[in-house]
Amino acid sequence: MLKIKLPNSDYINYCQRKEYQKNLKYRFCSFVLPMDVEDGTVLFNNFTKEMILLSSVEFSQASNYSSDCLELLNYLSENFFIVPNEFDEIKFLEQVRNVIKLIDSHNKYVNRFTILPTTGCNARCYYCFEAGAKIYSMDEKTAVDVADYIIKKSQGNAVKLNWFGGEPLCNIKAIDIISQKLMDANIKYASNMVSNSYLFDEKIVDKAVNLWHLKRISITLDGLEETYNRVKSFVNNDTNAFKKVLNNIEMLAKQKILVNIRMNMTRENSEELFQLTEFLNEKFSGYDNITPYPAVIYEDLGYSPVKNTDDERKILHDDFIRLVGTIKKPGKGYKNYMGLIKTYSCQADDPHAVMILPNGGLGFCEHFVDCDTFSTIYEDKDKPFWSESIKAKEKCKKCPCYPTCLCLSKCPPHGGELCYEYEYFMRNSTLKNIVKTYYEEYKLNKNSKAGSLDEI
Repeated sequence: MLKIKLPNSDYINYCQRKEYQKNLKYRFCSFVLPMDVEDGTVLFNNFTKEMILLSSVEFSQASNYSSDCLELLNYLSENFFIVPNEFDEIKFLEQVRNVIKLIDSHNKYVNRFTILPTTGCNARCYYCFEAGAKIYSMDEKTAVDVADYIIKKSQGNAVKLNWFGGEPLCNIKAIDIISQKLMDANIKYASNMVSNSYLFDEKIVDKAVNLWHLKRISITLDGLEETYNRVKSFVNNDTNAFKKVLNNIEMLAKQKILVNIRMNMTRENSEELFQLTEFLNEKFSGYDNITPYPAVIYEDLGYSPVKNTDDERKILHDDFIRLVGTIKKPGKGYKNYMGLIKTYSCQADDPHAVMILPNGGLGFCEHFVDCDTFSTIYEDKDKPFWSESIKAKEKCKKCPCYPTCLCLSKCPPHGGELCYEYEYFMRNSTLKNIVKTYYEEYKLNKNSKAGSLDEI
């Protein structure tokens, strides 16, 4: 057996190791993803985040619980790769999460901030869930006050900023003020952004790197040139928006920023996204930090007018599955997936995260920009409880993605389900691509210190 990746510290700290017992019947843990590779079988445990490689002989012996490999079986049992038949993984995972939350409850800092510099946008996408929301922008005084709030609440911890909107680049001044004040206060910070990227130019990209400390950006494409330009319908558009955005994507990628290209799928453009994927794969083939991925437009979210019949949902689901199969790699940011047990579903239930509106209001979720605020940056109120987590369903009990799957019942797109069928497929496909990519890169670097194989 070869150890490719050690388990994360959460597993070491919170889980009791149990030796293999001959008198019990065992099975592979449902959180373990096996993958056949050229030199055996990789086992990735999505709970512990440990990855090992078994030879074909070892995997066969382990699968049959042979007495010839008791040392291996003991390792697999102690490290949660195999479990007794009656073991309840879901219950065990929830117990670990609750322990982590209990310990974490003593930490009162907030260091993850989703900030809306504006709810305005320079694009006019017909499906926008914010289309009917109030349009207003953060003024300079509020931006200064937001920075003061961040400095106070972070309590010396490193800060992560998520710039959202509207289109955040429609109010660059507020982003500059907040970033500069954090820099002047010697606060360590990094940022992500959701943007259509149309307003970027060389000067703003340089600012994004050196002042905003932008590490990742999510950019939406709705199709090829004609479709994209029609759907986005940019205000005051004086150039070919599609070509400009592609150029900006490349500028950002050249600065080592991770670029996620979200391909919004509707019943009108689903077939065209296959052509878009092929186009993007060819155009950005030299960049490992540009990652396209499809996303079905949610229904019943905010002011979105999107409604589908059952037949239309089935067609979208089938197209989505086919499209996912054309995307071969998960992108350079995939290693972020390999390190954490997911304890909170999102910023809405995370006590260390908050959303800041343009007027300084504090909210739970960027999908509720005009409701459900609980305080302001000028008050000192703790974030209250917002929503119960959706309970695991029967299919969750056999899903290796479950340790990284959490959703709140108040999340409109889900309606009591942890994931739609297409999301279930997407998460499992993504996990397989992540494991494959990690293993392939590990093999390439196995002679380096960071990638050496440890034999047991």
